[in-house]
Amino acid sequence: MSIYFPTTTLAHTQQGSDSFEAFKKEEQLNSQRTKRMFEYFQDCREGDSFEKKTKASLNESYRLQLPSGKVIAKEVFLECSVFENVKDKDDLFSELKHLTKSPAFQKEYESFLSNLTSENWFEEIRQDPKKMAQFSFLAYLEGNRIDREELFVINTVAEGYQELKNKKRRGMVGEVLAVRPVTLSSQDLANYLKEAGFPPFTENAYQYLITFRKPPEEIEKIKSQVVEEFGKRSPIQRTVLEYTQSRFLLFDKFEDSIEMRIYRQTKSRLGFLHVKQGENGAMVLLPPEFAIELFRKVSSNPSRSSSEHCLSFGYTDDNTVFIEGKRVITIPSPACEVLPHVHNLKNGPQGLGILFHDINYHIPVEVNNPHTSFYVEITKRLRSQLSPPHALLDQKPGLSRFSKAIVDRLVDRELNYRLVEPEKKFWQSLNKESLKVWTKEEFGSLNDYFEWYDRIYFPIIINVLKGSEDQTTAEKIQAAVVKVTEENLLSASKLS
Repeated sequence: MSIYFPTTTLAHTQQGSDSFEAFKKEEQLNSQRTKRMFEYFQDCREGDSFEKKTKASLNESYRLQLPSGKVIAKEVFLECSVFENVKDKDDLFSELKHLTKSPAFQKEYESFLSNLTSENWFEEIRQDPKKMAQFSFLAYLEGNRIDREELFVINTVAEGYQELKNKKRRGMVGEVLAVRPVTLSSQDLANYLKEAGFPPFTENAYQYLITFRKPPEEIEKIKSQVVEEFGKRSPIQRTVLEYTQSRFLLFDKFEDSIEMRIYRQTKSRLGFLHVKQGENGAMVLLPPEFAIELFRKVSSNPSRSSSEHCLSFGYTDDNTVFIEGKRVITIPSPACEVLPHVHNLKNGPQGLGILFHDINYHIPVEVNNPHTSFYVEITKRLRSQLSPPHALLDQKPGLSRFSKAIVDRLVDRELNYRLVEPEKKFWQSLNKESLKVWTKEEFGSLNDYFEWYDRIYFPIIINVLKGSEDQTTAEKIQAAVVKVTEENLLSASKLS
């Protein structure tokens, strides 16, 4: 079997922060802000457009020379889609410039590149995760060294090793105790995915999240296709990351990591290995684009491909992407800012946890939603009532804040279709979200809620259904209408 289990190390390597600060200060003193000269374009490695825009930048302080000799303008770097959500992009750009000027850079970078084609390519990553992550940025920007999926895998592994180096106190709930990259072969894939609870090889583990599945005979064909396609991937693209957390589910839910919360509340077993309450628990992260496509293959619903979602380093609260029907997938990296804990949790690894949360929970839920297009349109129209404000919202500012809060909840599209007919679930979820957000102390009286529901929310839902191109589904949903009234206030949002 082509599986490699490297031994981890806790040795910590310090970065020379003083020299970098001096370098950055010199950069700032010798540079003047030039007029922004480039239009937005999606990927900074985009052929002729990339070359043309890069050559246009004449200010040395705003240029990054790559090892291959290619030069990247700072404006091009800042607009690169994979760095879209990085908060300190200017600092990251300066760090990469500083790195390329270090005496040992060329030798270390060539060593990094030479190892990428080996089955145990990650051995060098664990020695200095941050520097190797920075090297991967340079390799990606060169355009012909690594692709986007490889970039994400390298940084996820680097984040895991960095998590080990950073840990301070032993025995904390959710603390990462071990990190283990695993390079799979096509012969290993089926058994490994089955053990880790991933489709299409395990049904029970993902049944709760993906209830709308293709017929069994089609699933069998998909299994063969997945194995065949996997064998054509590079070693990096065939690498998964296992990481072990301490004291799994030992205490109540307020002490959970995000992985524990998903395990406890959803009963999903996607991505969980060797988990036992009160003991250590191991989780699995697949290459993110590969994982997204796996979930899409088994679902009978149409859904967006991995290339249509926003996979990016850094973190953002901006929900614009969600309103367009896409999702933000946060990729961790020790070369970028520390990511936050999600859902107000305080334990567990932030970077690995947020990726597990996005890929192993939200994406399966998303591809299982047969009504995504309706949710997207409802959210868009509800947000359009905020600016310029609908007359009711203009008259009652509390309801304006309430509408915004509803938009922020609906964009996440967090619906688990089980036990209830899909059309009924559609109404229950919309009603449930509005009632869950509502508090009379903050937004107004109960009469205000019903006025908002009758004049804004319910008409938007009905109009979206009537105007949909998918009238077959829309008519089924309209036939199952459950409208919130004073008489059915509780039953209208009841889940079962």
